[in-house]
Amino acid sequence: MSIAVSQIVRYAGTNFDLKDDGFSVNGTLNIFDSLDSYLKTMMLNGGGDKGAASVIPADAALYMGMGFGDFQHFFDELLRMKKEKSKDLESYEHKLRFLEKWLGITVKEHFLSWIGPEVAYVMMAPHDSVNVNDYALVIKTKDINDCKSKLDKVRKRIKRRTPFRVKRTE
Repeated sequence: MSIAVSQIVRYAGTNFDLKDDGFSVNGTLNIFDSLDSYLKTMMLNGGGDKGAASVIPADAALYMGMGFGDFQHFFDELLRMKKEKSKDLESYEHKLRFLEKWLGITVKEHFLSWIGPEVAYVMMAPHDSVNVNDYALVIKTKDINDCKSKLDKVRKRIKRRTPFRVKRTE
């Protein structure tokens, strides 16, 4: 089920600031209190530092960053919202339990525990020689060593249990 923005947002005011090297958008958003939504969940969770732009190439075609007060809290609130509104959550939880048991991991420990206050989606600039766009997900960590350790464990489990191969890049 999709909801139109007009059913979620009561008022939105934005300010576009155009500069030589790009633009920024700032504003105010007032949503209807009676509706649960991603926007409401994000607003209630608070904002986080946004520094991903400093590591994204200047020629990126699209950069969309989201800041969180605490990602685990944000994720828990999304699940709470889905429990109240969706019949699909039971199927999601069943698949998640299966995956966790099969790989011998927990999503909470091996993924959610190290995600920091920001996640950014990036689409790289298209190149003439390549027909496929490159995408990246930039995740700020609470502790880079903890992140590497947990993701390496997941990589090893995937390598052992599946035909998929994880390619490491810098």
